[in-house]
Amino acid sequence: VISTRFSPDKGYIVESKRGGGGCVMIKRAGAYAGMTAAQAEKYIKKLLSDGGITSREAAILKLAVSDDILDGGEGAEQRRARLINTVGRYVQ
Repeated sequence: VISTRFSPDKGYIVESKRGGGGCVMIKRAGAYAGMTAAQAEKYIKKLLSDGGITSREAAILKLAVSDDILDGGEGAEQRRARLINTVGRYVQ
């Protein structure tokens, strides 16, 4: 239920930690330090469907957060999250 109500396409990221004293963290997109390319693309689709950005802006953002542009190396997820966080602050 949690993953369907709080999905990336609805603007949320769900993280679960299992094991002794595990937990489930639900974060609003834009409130976390790292983001995969797939998570970023889902968030961009959400912004587009909500009317926050145009299809042209979505295409530019998808390119900007792609592994090709960010080199997919160390720190790429943090750079991607920082870019999406910044866009989210101005769009919403």
